[in-house]
Amino acid sequence: MTFSGPPEDFAETPPALDGEPSFSEPGTRVTLTGPRANQTIMRLVYSIGGTGLMQVSNVLSGIALARALGPEHRGQLSQIIAWYSFISSVLMFGINDSLVYYKSRGDSAASVLSTAFTGCIITAVLSVASCLMAYFLHLAELPPSARVAALVFLFFPPIYQFSQVVMSYFQVSEKPRLWTLLRLSQGPVYVMLIITAVALRRSTVLSMVMANLASASTPLLIGLVAIAIERPRLRVPPFGEMRRFFAYGSLLITQKISIVSKDNLDRMILPFFISATLFGNYVVAATCAFLIGLIGPSIDLVAFPTVARQSDPVLKRRMAELFVSGTIFLTALGLIILIPLAPWLVTLLFGDAYRSAAPLVAYFLVAGALQAVRNVLGGMFKAFARGGSLAWIETVNSVLMLLVIVGLARREGALAGALAHLISAAVSISLALYLAARNLGLSPVRMISPAAAFKEGHALWRRTVLRRSA
Repeated sequence: MTFSGPPEDFAETPPALDGEPSFSEPGTRVTLTGPRANQTIMRLVYSIGGTGLMQVSNVLSGIALARALGPEHRGQLSQIIAWYSFISSVLMFGINDSLVYYKSRGDSAASVLSTAFTGCIITAVLSVASCLMAYFLHLAELPPSARVAALVFLFFPPIYQFSQVVMSYFQVSEKPRLWTLLRLSQGPVYVMLIITAVALRRSTVLSMVMANLASASTPLLIGLVAIAIERPRLRVPPFGEMRRFFAYGSLLITQKISIVSKDNLDRMILPFFISATLFGNYVVAATCAFLIGLIGPSIDLVAFPTVARQSDPVLKRRMAELFVSGTIFLTALGLIILIPLAPWLVTLLFGDAYRSAAPLVAYFLVAGALQAVRNVLGGMFKAFARGGSLAWIETVNSVLMLLVIVGLARREGALAGALAHLISAAVSISLALYLAARNLGLSPVRMISPAAAFKEGHALWRRTVLRRSA
């Protein structure tokens, strides 16, 4: 199959937005000025700060879960969450990405929200049915208490999918503080509920599943209240709008599989080859990789809609190059700081019971850095509506991860999962850089050069912050 670009529905060029400069000559120096630049800077600050706090919450919840459950029960909980999260993310069919894309390009809020909510009803039914199938095929073999937890967790797919739609709606709104609040609301609630369960001596897999469901519902409830205050005129969307949403999302389905695979595919397969205790140690090692995981997603959340709304092709390419090169610099700096501290952090945070997880942490940190850059590149392919190229990248990533895990798991055990993350990330990031240069016209030198990121970033800062203060 040949991927040649977006379907006809996406071929239109939106008018320039207020405050956006327009450049048409290839030699023009591209910088952001005016109100749009200030908005982009503020959204980037909120995104990085918010995602940083989210990752702190993720690490705290991981620490609390590890200490509360122990390696064996921690492994059982991870199996349940991995299967249901994978199914819920894949069967969402990129509806949240479609919402961001079309709202960024000027579609009315009521229109995109109505279409996304209607699509979520369909995907939620499919997801619950698929999760139930996964339960009978695999999770029913867990101990009785874990089986009950797996059945209760069937409420997760609709909660997760509607939450993603609500957060994506506010991602491209003019309310960055509310968007940050939605993103931050789940983590602290989860941590508090885990601590409460421990204090009440209810540290079971079932209690942690219920804590997960309650915390996942928090951003959904806050977001629905905020949407109700806006009073958008929601309606049943016509078939053409539903088709357009699912068509754009279908271009990204392979990417979605790979994104969730990097966190869930190994957790779905490794339990067939290693004990629950070893698997619990493996999950703890992967949790430490979140220390560098804030960089890619936080930049991508701003980069995707910011680049997607640009109408001038030169400005669009230069902005994409700036986001990619900045991500590479920040991830490299993070690795220099974190890798020497990895063994000490494992025992300090999780306890001596997880000491055997320490050798795996370095693999996950490097793989996480590569995946962070790939996340931002993936956002650039979406912004250019070139999901076909992105599909090839993510297909390679998923296939490589699967082959490495299956090929090495019996002999290498948990190390096979860490190697799968590292090898697949290295190959897919190389392919992504190549396709970004060939299909999007991005400069390889500007993408991988920290000097280019500093140069463009400093110029942007001078032309916005200093001008505003003056």
